[in-house]
Amino acid sequence: MSAGPLLYVCVTCVRNGATAYERRRGRDFAEAAKSYAKSRGLTQPIRSVECLMGCPTPCNATLRSPGKTTFRFSALGCDDVPDVIEVSVRYAESEIGDLPQEQLPLRLRGKLAARVTPVSFEVR
Repeated sequence: MSAGPLLYVCVTCVRNGATAYERRRGRDFAEAAKSYAKSRGLTQPIRSVECLMGCPTPCNATLRSPGKTTFRFSALGCDDVPDVIEVSVRYAESEIGDLPQEQLPLRLRGKLAARVTPVSFEVR
């Protein structure tokens, strides 16, 4: 597995004017992801973060690692946890993290909100 955190989960989506359920959605997802990963014996880092810039479509989770493609999924629910963890394992095992959309579980394909390839550049 790559060094450093791989899965980031926004825990602040829908802060203002939302129902109690909506305000807890990100936190519930993060807790469920950590519990699910642990129950499968995975040591994958999962980090709760303040914002992933996906406020209009909460709950958001991002797969990110240095030198790899970044993926952000939006409109997640706790029922998406197994699929997100499955994708994160494939991502960690991939050299560049560039997973084709057709390799994503069907339920996550419509929730892929951003895909950013790593920038490589030379400092001269």
